[in-house]
Order: sequence, then structure tokens, then C-alpha cells
Amino acid sequence: MQRKTLLCLLGILFLAVFFRFWQLGSFPPGVFQDEAVNTMDALNNPGQPFYPANNGREGLFMNLIALSFKFFGVNTVALRLVSAIIGTLTVLGIYFLGKELTKKENIGLWSSLFVALSFWHINFSRISFRVIMLPFAIVWFLYFLIKAFNRKLESDKTSWWDLAASGFFFGLGFYTYTTFRLTGVLLLFFVLLYYLIVFIKKKEFKSFFGQCLFFGLIGIIVLIPLISYFVAHPADFLGRTSQVMVFAQENPVKALFDSLGKHLAMFNFHGDWNWRHNIAGAPQLEGITGFFFLIGIILSLGSLIFHKKRDPQEVLGRYILLMGFACGLLPAVLTAEGAPHALRTMGCLPFAFIFAGVGMNYAVEKINATESKQKFSWLYNSLATLVVIVLITTTFYGYFMNWAQKKEVHSAFASDFVDFGELVNKIDSNINVYIIFYGGNSTYDAETIRFIEATKYKKTGHYQYFTSDEFEKYDFQNKGNNAVVALGNLGNSFSDPIKGEEMQGLATVLNKANLTSVVFILNDAPNEYIQHIQQKVSVK
Repeated sequence: MQRKTLLCLLGILFLAVFFRFWQLGSFPPGVFQDEAVNTMDALNNPGQPFYPANNGREGLFMNLIALSFKFFGVNTVALRLVSAIIGTLTVLGIYFLGKELTKKENIGLWSSLFVALSFWHINFSRISFRVIMLPFAIVWFLYFLIKAFNRKLESDKTSWWDLAASGFFFGLGFYTYTTFRLTGVLLLFFVLLYYLIVFIKKKEFKSFFGQCLFFGLIGIIVLIPLISYFVAHPADFLGRTSQVMVFAQENPVKALFDSLGKHLAMFNFHGDWNWRHNIAGAPQLEGITGFFFLIGIILSLGSLIFHKKRDPQEVLGRYILLMGFACGLLPAVLTAEGAPHALRTMGCLPFAFIFAGVGMNYAVEKINATESKQKFSWLYNSLATLVVIVLITTTFYGYFMNWAQKKEVHSAFASDFVDFGELVNKIDSNINVYIIFYGGNSTYDAETIRFIEATKYKKTGHYQYFTSDEFEKYDFQNKGNNAVVALGNLGNSFSDPIKGEEMQGLATVLNKANLTSVVFILNDAPNEYIQHIQQKVSVK
């Protein structure tokens, strides 16, 4: 690697680290319930290959969170640290993959720069969702596999270390996110199909078969714990997948084309509307990146279809980019729920940004070939610098100054529940705390509060959580000092107010319990019921 290339790559990684780690404990605001569920598994049951709760989740991510908690304590930064690290390593991997596919350093650099400054990737690198590991596994397994095959073709030397690394990351992919089962397997099929044809033409089928066998053996070894789990629990293999497929809809053909159209449009026109995933409705690719993404796709399709004299390396690169993009998009297209869906399309993210790198490099090469480039080189260099500055400033503003400040984002990440949990944590540790869910709340909402509880006690179980029916049947005899927290309407998060009869039931139970400590009533309950409770306890 040349010194200039190394300095550029280090600069890109610096930007990737800054945008993924800066104020990680504060942005996104709050802790979404699904993030908190991961925390509970990491704290209470680490080391599992698969966790069946919450529609089923592959276990690697939770186990890495458990490791993060062990070294850094239970807190929001430690919860999201794994995502930030994996996201940064993916930026590095996209540089190597882009370079290996095209044999052009600059494409690798531009691709990694675009993803380093992408709101789409930055956002998921700062949320504790296991999906961030999907593009990571795809990038690294594909890079080492292509590198191994290319080396064999170029120098007739088998790169066993590269094959082992590829098999390892391929097996690891099944522990990351459910869609890898489709995206990863299909992508492997298309890559092997291409190289099979090449090796047969060179009359080296045995060599190709031996490399595939070694790759597969490493992958199977890595997969043994997960295979063992699914053999013992076959129902967990599909989980929620079958419920959201387009084929389960009333008109599957219409649902399929509707989903396809929305997902193809998400990159440049209308993206994910979920505030947790995106600036609602904004394209997944920013203006500059989106423009060069389209150029890259057009060039890739054109080089495969129209060019008669094609460089084999160029054919390979364009072929894998197109196949990878299609395979990564397919799981989202096949689901009818929430289209377009930025999370389910994370498998195609690496290829989208390499397309952008291809388009940008093409523009730079065309400029370099002009006579005016030599005469006005300072101007073109200034324009390239301006592009980078615009990407940095728009990304910083878009994420930290715009998206993160929206009230919809605070609601989407349950920031009210974080504030509530921190309030409850101020209660003396010697007091029994009972949290009751009234109105539109459910015990699923308790997950965020459990996480905040764990930040104080390093585990859960100090507080007890009830629905209104469970609480009214609870026996308070000989329980000592008690604090009851009735969780009702928090801001605009819920539509159902606490009903008068429910408050009356709560007041009756509190009176019978003869409570001696503090009661928080967080709702818009009528004053007469709060006054009724005040006969026995103080209300703060």
C-alpha cells in the first residue's frame, strides 16, 4: 500500500470512528425496548448460540454485549459499543472488498469514504441491533474468498489462510442476522458458479473442488453450535419470517411488485419512514452518494451487456456487485411489512456504496484524462476537497443536529422510559419497588426500565413489574418498606389514558397494603384518586 493511500485510508477510518463513537451514550436518545431485550440476555443468559425471545435472535451479538459489560460496566455506551466497533470494521472491509473486486485502490477508498459518512450506516452503527453485523460478515467473507480464488488463478498458489478466514466469516454470518441465511447462501452460490466456470476452462476443477471443500469444512465447524441448537429446537429456525412474507398476503403478486418498487426507490427517492431507522422518508443515500451510485450501476450493467472485449477482472467485479446487491435486497423485497425497510436491506449496503465508488472513480478518471486537468489541477483538487467537506458537514448536521433532536426520535427510542427509570433509581436501595403498568402500557415497555435498573444494580430483579391485574392480587404482607410506581401516560407515547376505575382499584390495593413509603403516579389521573391514596402514603 502506498503512503498516500494509507494516509487517505487512515483519514477515512478517523471519520468513521468519530461519527460512530462521538457522544455514543447520548445519541440516539433513550434506549429502545429491543436494545434492552438484548441487554437482558447478555446479563442473565450469556453464551447461547440463539435466543428464542422477541421473535428469535442469533446469539453472537448478545454475547459480545456481555463481554462489553464485563469490561466497561452496564451502561448505554457499553451497550452500543459493539455496534460502533463492528460498523467501523465494516468501513475498513469495504475498502478491501472494493479494491479486490475492481483492482483499483481509488474505488476502494471512495467506497469506504461514502459508507463512513453515510447516515444509513452511521445510524445502525450507533444502535444495539444485531443487524449491523450482517454487512460486516458479508464484506469479510466475500473479500477473503475472492482474494483466495484470484491468487490461485494468478499465481497458481492456494491461499489456505484466506480460505480459512472466508469460511470462518461465512459461518459467523449465520450468527449475525436472520437474512444472512438467504443473502449469504445465494451470494456464495453465484460467486462459486462464476469461479467454477473459470476453473473448468483452465482444466483445474480438482483444485477448485479442494478449495471449496476446505472452505466448507471451516464454515461447518463454526456452525456446529447453531446447528445443534436448531436440531433440538426446529420451530425456532423460521420464527417470525413466515408471518411477514409477501406470499402470506392476500394478493402476493401485487405485494411483491409493490415491495420491489418501494425498495428500488429507497436509495434515491423515498427511504424508510421509521424514525428509528432513518430521517423519515429521506433517501437512504445522500445526494452526492446517490448520484454516483446510479452512475456505478449504469456502468456495471453496461460493461456486462454491451462491451464485447471485456477484461475478466472487470467482468468479475461487476458481476459480483450486481449479484450481491440483488441478493442483499431480496429479503426485504420478499417481506410486505414496513416497505421500504432500511434494516432488512442492510445486506445490500456494501454493494450500494461500492457502486457509488465506481461512479465517483469514473468521474475522476474522466477529469484526469482532459487537458484542462493539467492546467487547472488546483481547481479540480479543490472540487474533490469540497465534495468531502460537503459530505462531512451534511452528515454531521443530518444526524446530530437534525435527526437526533426530533421528538419523534425521542419517542421511538423510549427516552421517556429512560427518564422514568432514572427517577425510580433514586429510590433508596432498601425499599421494595413495584412498577405497575396501566393504560396503554404493556410489560414489553418494562424492558427499557429493566436496563436502567441494571445500570444501578448491575443486574435486574431489584424491582418487580406487574400488570394492573397482577398487582391487585399481590400479597404485601411482611414485605417491609415499599414504593409503588404507577406507570401511566408518558407524554405522547401512548394513546390510552388511565381509566378512573383502574385508578380506584390501585388506590384500594395501596390502602390494603398499608404502604409506608413513596408513591409516584405518572399519569393524568383525577385528583380525587391521588388524594385518596394520600391518606396512607405520600405522593411525589
